[in-house]
Amino acid sequence: MKRVVWITFGIGMWLLVFAPFALMVVPLRFPATANHAAVGIVLIGLSLWILSAPAPPVAAAWCVAACGLWLGISPFVLRFTSFGLATAHDIVVGLATLATGAVAAAALARRAAAA
Repeated sequence: MKRVVWITFGIGMWLLVFAPFALMVVPLRFPATANHAAVGIVLIGLSLWILSAPAPPVAAAWCVAACGLWLGISPFVLRFTSFGLATAHDIVVGLATLATGAVAAAALARRAAAA
């Protein structure tokens, strides 16, 4: 389970630090950049909470999955679908984040049931 949460941490770092430059959407006025930064900060915070808490709540992992869902639909909600690379990136990374959140939630639920 810890490996999955470290993957989520890495996704958060990618979104916050590297994605705006890799996708060439650096200006802060661009909604994709602000969205990447906000989701990245939330994912980093949730990951650190799950990793450091003795008994992290399952809801924290579901919040990670919700961030993945948001990231996947955000190009359509924030209307930056005309930037094809950013849209494709957000859908793929959103699905990966959704998957890591769901796997972490299942692992945390099993751990809570066993305790």
